[in-house]
Amino acid sequence: MPTMVVQGQVQTGQTALDFGITDLMVMEHNGVPILYASSGQTGGLTAFGLGVSGTASFLDSAMYSSAWSDGALRSLTLLDVNGVLSIAVAGSGEDQLYLYDLNSDGSIGAAQQMSGMSPSINRLLDVDQTDTSMLFMADTGASTIRGFSITSNGSLSQAMSVTDTSSTYAAEVMAISSARVLNNDYVIGASQMEKGVSVYRMDGTTLVNTGNAGVNEGLGIMTPTAMEVVEIGGRSFILLASAPNDGQGQSGAITVMELAQDGSLVATDHVIDTGATRFGNVQSLEVVEADGRTYVMAGGGDDGLTLFVLLPHGRLQLLSTISGEAGLENVSSMAANYSGGSLHMYVTSEIQGGFIQISADVSNQGVIIEGDHSGGTINGGGLDDILIGGAQNDSIQGNGGDDLLEDGLGVDTLNGGNGADIYILRSDFTHDVIQDFQPNEDRLDLSAWPMFYDPAQIGYTATANGAILDWRGETLEIITRNGQTLSFAQVEAAIMASPDRVPDFSSYGGNDGNQLIDGTAINDAIAAGAGHDTVNGLAGDDYIDGGAGWDSVNGGGGNDTIVLGSGNDYASGGDNNDLIYGGAGGDVLWGGSQGDTIYGGDGGDVIRGQRGNDLLFGGASNDVILGDNNEDAIYGEA
Repeated sequence: MPTMVVQGQVQTGQTALDFGITDLMVMEHNGVPILYASSGQTGGLTAFGLGVSGTASFLDSAMYSSAWSDGALRSLTLLDVNGVLSIAVAGSGEDQLYLYDLNSDGSIGAAQQMSGMSPSINRLLDVDQTDTSMLFMADTGASTIRGFSITSNGSLSQAMSVTDTSSTYAAEVMAISSARVLNNDYVIGASQMEKGVSVYRMDGTTLVNTGNAGVNEGLGIMTPTAMEVVEIGGRSFILLASAPNDGQGQSGAITVMELAQDGSLVATDHVIDTGATRFGNVQSLEVVEADGRTYVMAGGGDDGLTLFVLLPHGRLQLLSTISGEAGLENVSSMAANYSGGSLHMYVTSEIQGGFIQISADVSNQGVIIEGDHSGGTINGGGLDDILIGGAQNDSIQGNGGDDLLEDGLGVDTLNGGNGADIYILRSDFTHDVIQDFQPNEDRLDLSAWPMFYDPAQIGYTATANGAILDWRGETLEIITRNGQTLSFAQVEAAIMASPDRVPDFSSYGGNDGNQLIDGTAINDAIAAGAGHDTVNGLAGDDYIDGGAGWDSVNGGGGNDTIVLGSGNDYASGGDNNDLIYGGAGGDVLWGGSQGDTIYGGDGGDVIRGQRGNDLLFGGASNDVILGDNNEDAIYGEA
């Protein structure tokens, strides 16, 4: 796994530029990466060239004017002003946004003023430019987000605004960003006063609130301190760092939320700092993409950094930490880029001047494979792969390399092969098996098991060739490579010291009782287990396995796949194009508003296509099949 290594410290020798740095930003300018640093109200803007090895060398600097430096922004923002790249550095309540043009070599050009910002803006903390070239500003004094268009002469013209309400989190917005989902543009703001996030869809000249995440939605968000938005495989995720910020507590948390197709927010992960991690009192987040893999760095008052990789379904997976190095005391900002097979991180401290350079070798990273929901074998290669199981029974084979292997919701078999592998176990209430386990080399990440905080409390049974672990309905059988018993001490040593986390309910493994399971607005994978269950998929393209028992399943919005087991089940696909498989027993299977495909399976079923052009198969036994509206194809089969 990647290890962070300090490469050195960089300073300009000018106190005003080296101390009080509030933000770092890396951008590629004409194919060359440039690092920019802002040192706040009494400082200026500094540019550094970055070589292939990531080494920073001084390029240029500009001191802020005393006439407007009191409005220096906490964060730097890259702007495209009618085709000219510029960096916004300050804003005031005197109708001005201040920025610097960038020269072709990345050096700092002329200072510019953009008029039209609106004299009513009381205090400006952040600026963001959307793909539509709209410029959004967080006016914290008025609890308002304002959107501006850029005129042909480079001035600003306010086009839209939205003010905080009792149901949104827009008071004292400290960070603002944007995302695009299904041809809709969204503006996202994080409120440090109300401790939450609100999302707004751009609808003409109106900002429409579509989603909120905070205490009212049951999320344990403290005071937001940093926010990043990333896209993985067409899915948009918001990462929010939060901390007590009361001068007392040292806790820290990172919340991952997916921006769903309808603009709502669904939490996919929520990790909390522990003694094993280094993001207590977290103040800074940085995200960097490296050949299709998304890495996340976090730091703050814990005198160190934590490195994660963000998995495709929105889980933060711990990779490594670093601490005890000069320059990591009270981390205040960071930036990163990827070149030459390594991550290069640049980190500032509230104590030390300048910034330190840290690198992590990721040149051996391999493939990322997510299993579908049909079960089968997932094969890695000879490099460091990320292999993720689906909702059925998978065989996950890492082969060579230091792999991350995550089980799915079925009864899975995991074999890492050669290399130091990390086995990640979800909560699915099934019996999973790890083969080829190598003590003192491979590790176990059980942090997704509910309420699992102390390895000493896990249930342990020795076997002739390994051990069986159990915890609150989770069962893990471990078979060692050498065929020897795995001692309890070896088990404790293998369990990773990870951040604490809230369970991810977008992948839900049910137990064998009678349950009510509600999905989310994103693509859920739900395996209900045995028992008479009621499952509501809600929005998103869901996969739902009812399991044994008499189940009632409603897919909801999205293109859903519903698989039923034994028992007399009821299933309704809901909106969009659904695929429904009946099981043994007399099932009642309803399509929905569009073209559905329904298989009755064994037993005397009642199948109704409803609206749309449906494809209906009865299966064995005597079935009743009703096509309803539109042009349906009906096959009795028996």
